[in-house]
Amino acid sequence: MKKLFILFLITVIVFTISCESKKARTALLPSVSGKAGEVVLVMKEKYKDSDIGKDFKKLYSQEVYGLPQSEPMFNLFFFNHKAFTNILKLHRNIIFTQISPNIKQAKISFRKNVWARPQLFISIVAPNKKEFKKLFNENKDKLLKSVDVAERQRIIKNYTKYEEKSLCKLIRDKQHISLSVPKGYAMRVDTTNFMWISHETPQLSQGLIIYSYNIKDSIALNDKLLIQIRDSVLKQNIAGPLPNTYMITEHAIIPPEFKEFYLNGKYTAQLRGLWRVQNDFMGGPFISFSRFDMKRNRIITVDGYVYAPRFDKRNYLRQVEGILYTMDIVK
Repeated sequence: MKKLFILFLITVIVFTISCESKKARTALLPSVSGKAGEVVLVMKEKYKDSDIGKDFKKLYSQEVYGLPQSEPMFNLFFFNHKAFTNILKLHRNIIFTQISPNIKQAKISFRKNVWARPQLFISIVAPNKKEFKKLFNENKDKLLKSVDVAERQRIIKNYTKYEEKSLCKLIRDKQHISLSVPKGYAMRVDTTNFMWISHETPQLSQGLIIYSYNIKDSIALNDKLLIQIRDSVLKQNIAGPLPNTYMITEHAIIPPEFKEFYLNGKYTAQLRGLWRVQNDFMGGPFISFSRFDMKRNRIITVDGYVYAPRFDKRNYLRQVEGILYTMDIVK
């Protein structure tokens, strides 16, 4: 028994030292390079314009839903193996591919912080094209999601580090939710069940709208209900620049997309689409998360929007979306 305890203790010590060593190594790595939403794909030149290269381009360049202009989910850049120098090894998102008969088994791996931090490195290797394509098709959803999650986690980590603490406390105390709102955001409207918070520059507006309402008998979160309540709340609380103008949901150009998922084990209903100002020409993309708060017998919604008429909006919306992913109900 004593020997088993000593062996267990040694194992724990070795594991702890290994973890600390890994943390220390990661801390010494340089910061990642590249712009948000960029992905470096390393593959042989002959595959770039083949069906393999086209499959990667189709996967990562698909349109982001709910933007007023067409924008890809990610900007994909091809490089051959010789061009994959030390500078490129610092990029934020790297997909390294290799097809060679010397490779015994097709394999895909996902690693973090190989040459920089916080970095995502994906390796896909196979002995031939057939097995490579099979591996790609079996994992394409994971390939797309892993980059999406990596981009979001970078945003969340940065926003959590640089929170506007007084604003976060006010949201927590009055709306009973925790939300990592970064510095630069300020309160615009604050009432009992409604808050409007935004980050304003001469060229850009990113906003958060927080509102809640009581749960009625057998209520279910669906797109019609969420849109109906959203339009009612926005009309009442967010006026446009001119008389008889107010924010509403756009239905004709792009219908709002409804999605249900679990965030940190909690049911969440998402809307994604376009907003506009009734009787005016302002508009842009939005995304909202709604969740049940059984303790307070209510539904709480956090809605994020972007107004940037002169710029692409994908990355700005992704930043707002990152804030929404920090949402949690205070117990």
